[in-house]
Amino acid sequence: MRHAGEVFPPKELYRRVWNGEPYGAENTVSVHIRHLREKLEINPAEPRFIKAVWGRGYKFEKPERSGT
Repeated sequence: MRHAGEVFPPKELYRRVWNGEPYGAENTVSVHIRHLREKLEINPAEPRFIKAVWGRGYKFEKPERSGT
């Protein structure tokens, strides 16, 4: 949440989460992103919060506030 809107490549996400060398990071990260979307999103096929930026990585979008 502190870095909402900032794009992180899969290798960087792997390093930050697992504190290790990112061998095969793309597959590992994409599987975990899919599982997070299944838990957080109303429709994981059309994510509103965890978005892929093609060719660059993933970013978290802040939810829009309604009624304020």
